Amino acid sequence: MSSKHYTMRSTVIVPESVARLKDGQAVAPGTTVRLPQVYGDHLVAERLADPKSKEEAAAPAETDLDKMTKDELVAEAAKRNVEVKPDALKDEILSALTAAAAKA
Repeated sequence: MSSKHYTMRSTVIVPESVARLKDGQAVAPGTTVRLPQVYGDHLVAERLADPKSKEEAAAPAETDLDKMTKDELVAEAAKRNVEVKPDALKDEILSALTAAAAKA
């Protein structure tokens, strides 16, 4: 059974028989999860979710940046070719990443 990533448009409770999710079965709007394609496509048809491409699913969402540690943000900045000073504060790195994403 193939699976894809989907971003929820509304709160959705995914049955455990469909997928066991590490953060619980209730999925909040804006959250991206991997689901069996048949179930995910049903959610899309019901306008409860949007499909994500492989590239979009692999890239952390901007809201995920807020949850990262400074070291994780430095690594993310390097991956995105965003230059940050070694002594930059977490907020400065977040701002740099956000600004770079806005330009893309």
